[in-house]
Amino acid sequence: MEHHRIAASSNLIIALHPPPHPREPRKLVGWVPGARNRVLLTRSNALVLAELSSGRTRWDPACTAAPDAAAWDAAVKSLLRSGLCVEGAEERAWPPPPDREIERRDADVGPISRPVPSRLQLPWNFAMRPGPCGLLAFSAASRRYLLLPPEAVAVLVSFVNAADPGEVFAGDAPGARTWLELLVARGLLVAAQADHGARVVQSRLADVRAACAEQQGRFAQELEQLSATAVTAPSRRAPERTPVYLVSAAESHEPRSYLPLALGMILAHLRNYEGGALSRSYDIIPELLLTPAAVRDAILRRGPGVVLFSDYAWTIDVHLRISKALKAASREFVTVHGGPSVPAYEAEATRFFAQHDHVDVAVRGEGESSAAEILKALARSPGRPAAGLHHLREVPGLTIRDPASGAALRTADRQRTADVNVFPSAYLTGSFDGCRMDEFVAACLETNRGCPYGCTFCDWGQATLQKIRTFDLDRIRGEIEWIATHRIPILMCADANFGVLERDVEIARMVADARRRHGFPRQLAVNYAKNATDRIAEIIRILRDADIAAEGILAMQTTDPTTLGIVRRSNIKTRRFEELTDVFRGLKLPISTDLLIGLPGSTVDSFARDLQYCIDRGVPARAYATRVLVNSPMADPAYREKYRIETDEKDEIVATFSFTREDLRTMKRLYDAYRLYEGSGVLFYVLRYLQWDHGIQATDFLRRLLEALAASPGAYPALAWVDRYSPWNLNVGGWRPFYDDVARYIEEQYGIGRSSALATALRVQEAVLREPGRVFPETVQLAHDFVAWWRDHGAGTSRPAAATTLDGYPPAALVVDDPDGLCRLDLSRQRQYDHHFVRWELRSPLRTADAVALFLDTA
Repeated sequence: MEHHRIAASSNLIIALHPPPHPREPRKLVGWVPGARNRVLLTRSNALVLAELSSGRTRWDPACTAAPDAAAWDAAVKSLLRSGLCVEGAEERAWPPPPDREIERRDADVGPISRPVPSRLQLPWNFAMRPGPCGLLAFSAASRRYLLLPPEAVAVLVSFVNAADPGEVFAGDAPGARTWLELLVARGLLVAAQADHGARVVQSRLADVRAACAEQQGRFAQELEQLSATAVTAPSRRAPERTPVYLVSAAESHEPRSYLPLALGMILAHLRNYEGGALSRSYDIIPELLLTPAAVRDAILRRGPGVVLFSDYAWTIDVHLRISKALKAASREFVTVHGGPSVPAYEAEATRFFAQHDHVDVAVRGEGESSAAEILKALARSPGRPAAGLHHLREVPGLTIRDPASGAALRTADRQRTADVNVFPSAYLTGSFDGCRMDEFVAACLETNRGCPYGCTFCDWGQATLQKIRTFDLDRIRGEIEWIATHRIPILMCADANFGVLERDVEIARMVADARRRHGFPRQLAVNYAKNATDRIAEIIRILRDADIAAEGILAMQTTDPTTLGIVRRSNIKTRRFEELTDVFRGLKLPISTDLLIGLPGSTVDSFARDLQYCIDRGVPARAYATRVLVNSPMADPAYREKYRIETDEKDEIVATFSFTREDLRTMKRLYDAYRLYEGSGVLFYVLRYLQWDHGIQATDFLRRLLEALAASPGAYPALAWVDRYSPWNLNVGGWRPFYDDVARYIEEQYGIGRSSALATALRVQEAVLREPGRVFPETVQLAHDFVAWWRDHGAGTSRPAAATTLDGYPPAALVVDDPDGLCRLDLSRQRQYDHHFVRWELRSPLRTADAVALFLDTA
């Protein structure tokens, strides 16, 4: 094998690969722009790449990367096959940094005296790439690249996962120890299990996730066993009490971490109904069954009974499989399905019963009253509820299976309960007493029911176009106290329009008071009133003053008039939206909005205008795929036919009369770019500079960038990496290589050279993004006063732009700080619960809102 022509690819990136599960080990990967996938690297292969980058072409006894020539040859062949090594000359797409930006240990580094932590690991954004005579890694501490010979790389790869330096270098290794101290000083090795700051809340999400993964592996087998088992009541005979099981079982760990309020409300009402009369006929199982295994164990202990399933998008598939298995085991089970994923439209309900012959009852509308009346009617056949299904014809709000013919029968519609306070509180009556609270990170608070709007894409508990019915404030205060004393970090408000009522300000004060007294909740997730008022700003201010993560979300969905008419949306007026934006900015409160991708009537251009509207006003947008909810007006067959709505297996719209499937893919790709470069802040200030000083509209820039990266990803390797793998943990070993690529792209695509103004915009952008290893506060010297230029342009709002371009401003300094500890976060372990406000911006005079973020430690 000829070794003298083989070298590491000049465009190679070696980086950390975050594990799929936070408790799994991290790994190194290699990637070359244009390759389909990253390549997992063994320690040996990583060291061979380091040797090749330093100029070594063949194995010799001094080489520590491989024990012998055969092992070296095998590693080189593997790297050649993966494209990480090349034979012969290669066109370099990634120009090396200037020599003044490269730090060499022998020439530039004096004696180092810095304590080495007892356990070390690579920082979350670690990466290396080939340089002159070795690999280069960017140091945020020195703001320079450190040249790494093979012996330095050997030290680094020893700490891909947390390790004790004393154990790694137990022998006499003075050279390794010297490199170790330097790498710690430069921030290329960091303390493992460091303090991640007050914004991180410990959770057992990792345990829940592991349990879900284990259960998924057993679920099919358990269902098969249950179906094949003749399930009987061990010693029960009529007219003894029939068991009633309440089920909300999800396979995914996310919904498993939320307390199931709807099911808890039903349990509370069944216990309380007519003074507890149902308990004479039924053994209402107090434990909510939240896993498939819990369902199986409870039923095998107690035998056939009535099973109440709370069907949501994240539970219905599991529930239908359990329901089918139960009917296969015994026809004595009565399976009752209710919730927003159970079809209410007559044609869809008929189809649902035809597809699922194991379903006995489907509930339309509110579940508390229906569940109680179902049990009351079935009690007329003591101990044999399956024999009493014909009695359900008298219960309103149901679709039932005719016991004689098997056909779906629809009973009269149920009138909504005028006073929702007749339903007892799930929290205050003990519905969740059997749950392990440390497994839950979120609890729902319902302060009212109903929504006065009739948007076609929405189904708010089948209560749209309804008068709002409120729960008593004393009850709400008690529920908030329960949630806070049980130390649940996230409070999810289940109201359709929080802030629409004056009393909502008082409810916000209750939440803030609980936070001050108990330390919880830490975050409030809310659906705010559609036609928002200043009341929302007051609510956000109250919550923020109590250090509760919250933001104002003004749901637009779209700004396109044609689409708004089709979806029957009464939208917030543009002038009012801008007034509210200025109110929030004046109070330094975060504000964002919701958009929907794929509404009937929308197009690629109209969606781009939606994004541009948000960019021009500096309001972050979170866009969601449009799903046809089974009971929404959009699910009406006539509506679907009129607008030629096509959906996929998840009921998400993939095409309509106004856009094709390919158009939808383009919209989603544009939103991905928006979320990365604008929403996360990676190009937030650069986009404003290009738009304000050079007339390049931000969405035009993003669309052109997507085309360029698709056509030639190898032209801008660091930019291609971030575009493909997102910025949360993967910013290519520091932002400097990325912004060097951005500068080259702007010059080559737009003819805008790296002037002092562009260099200032890029330096500001780099300075305000999180990066490990930095020391704060940090003062950044700028060629032009970017803060003054920013303020003169209305600080990112829709006010008229100033006449002076950035290059007309004098030099200035920018002070950056990180009081929230964003640079210490490792998002393979800590994750933000709500991703509306995701701009990872450090504190500086530029930041328009003081973000109070909450992160859950998932490891």
